[in-house]
Amino acid sequence: MRLTVSLTTMIGTSPNEFWVPTMVSQAELYVLGDAPPDDPLDCVAAATPILAGGFKAVHQVGPRQAMSLRAFRRNFQPGTDSLLYDLTAPSDYEWALRMMKEAPAAVLIAGYNIVAPTGGLTGLRSSQRYVQTGFRLPEGVTSGTLDAKDVRTAGQVVRRPAVHFPKASGTDLVLSVGAGAIEQAYGALLGLRALGKLQTEIALDILAYTRQDANELADILSAFQMPAGRVRYVRKRAEIAAVVAGARAVIDVSTGAETADSNAVFVAKCISAPVMGIADTRLAAEIAFEFAGSPREPDPVHASDFADSRPLASFADALLSLIEMGRQKALVAAHAA
Repeated sequence: MRLTVSLTTMIGTSPNEFWVPTMVSQAELYVLGDAPPDDPLDCVAAATPILAGGFKAVHQVGPRQAMSLRAFRRNFQPGTDSLLYDLTAPSDYEWALRMMKEAPAAVLIAGYNIVAPTGGLTGLRSSQRYVQTGFRLPEGVTSGTLDAKDVRTAGQVVRRPAVHFPKASGTDLVLSVGAGAIEQAYGALLGLRALGKLQTEIALDILAYTRQDANELADILSAFQMPAGRVRYVRKRAEIAAVVAGARAVIDVSTGAETADSNAVFVAKCISAPVMGIADTRLAAEIAFEFAGSPREPDPVHASDFADSRPLASFADALLSLIEMGRQKALVAAHAA
């Protein structure tokens, strides 16, 4: 049995006043998520050394993590320990959503493609759009969203820290196609095809995040006779980072329903590569043609300024605040029940 020393705080002024334990030095932090260990965009893992200063231990929990869900249930002490659901990596989080009903706490999500559609729904455009716009967390949790633009659905907005990527050689242009944004991508490729040299001279990497989108994009490239283009079906953030970190410029194609920048745009900002967003099918060809036709290069000075504006320590502070808010809210809900 773990020995802890607990302090208490009075909450409320009604006849139903009660005492709630505050965070204690012997508390442990459990992070439930599905980010692989080689994920350079795992900002929670990057902040773990800082978070560890406020806890006895920090445990990574999940189907593919160091601690299993069964071990978590056996060791977690509600009221003393803290819990964070990290749902920022693209994945199927049905197991985490079920766990939240059992153990509500702080939840960190990404505003862009936070979960992956699974099963028979993966081929449906409506399912892909629902993933982006219809995701709902169970009641009783405290949510924070990375770089959310729409604060109405974001809960607490958390600015994710900049990531340093070593200078790398790569492709000339990256076209990142958000799930279901095939019409916008088709328009953009029309514009790029009109730029004659792109068909043979300028390397083009196209990132697709669903199998169906990847197949359709490959068909478009073939029909447009663009041999310099290559479609990459990516399912992990590490794959996105590996391509974009060596790009000279990025075109981000989306449906317009996203509530935050894509991972591709974030990496581009970290290396200060020029970025053009396209969500309007009517102007896609014109915008892509003009953007790709202008000489553009990443600017190391701007990348340094972006890194200075997003320090890891500030992210860790915001995360600690979110974790404590989630712990307190869960305690209040447990007492009311």
